[in-house]
Amino acid sequence: SLAYAVVVALVCTAAALGVGLAAREGRGSRTQGVIALPVGVSAAAVGLGVVLMSLIGPVDLRGSVAAVVLVQAAMALPFAVGVIVPVLTAVPKRLEEAAATLGAGVSQQRRRVVVPLAAAGIAGGAALAAAAALGEFGASTFVVRGDAPTLPTLVGRLLSRQAPEAVATGTLVAAVLGLLCGLLVVLAQSLARRAHEGPEP
Repeated sequence: SLAYAVVVALVCTAAALGVGLAAREGRGSRTQGVIALPVGVSAAAVGLGVVLMSLIGPVDLRGSVAAVVLVQAAMALPFAVGVIVPVLTAVPKRLEEAAATLGAGVSQQRRRVVVPLAAAGIAGGAALAAAAALGEFGASTFVVRGDAPTLPTLVGRLLSRQAPEAVATGTLVAAVLGLLCGLLVVLAQSLARRAHEGPEP
């Protein structure tokens, strides 16, 4: 689960950066709407959608690492976008314009001005995406392999058994999982708050 969370956080951060940089240019509003769709539908619907695509599509992703990353990224991306895009769009345009007068191209302006100033918010979005991926259960149940469960699906399996040992283990794993997710959320909030205390326009 930790490995999945790291990969999903990286994927979501990269995607949110692209959306945020596009938003600075007044583009990507429809993309943001599409990204937000998983928030309004059942997580199970997302997982079932991947299964159905595997059945009728050219590639069968069922039980693969890619399928788990895909469904978790779909569920976590709206959170990353919700943190990263506002932070990127809040960076004053005048700073880019100043860099341009010094000869910096568009890519240099983004790399050396916009992204560094939004770094705390970007890290906060990554932490929140990791927390969402780490705690994702509904969609993952459709695509994880039986011999390689994520922590939430493992908790579900343990708690569904009648054996007291399994229930005790499941409760312990759930507590650890909750602690990890909680720490990531607190970290994300702290970083996002720091980003909003950055330079004023």
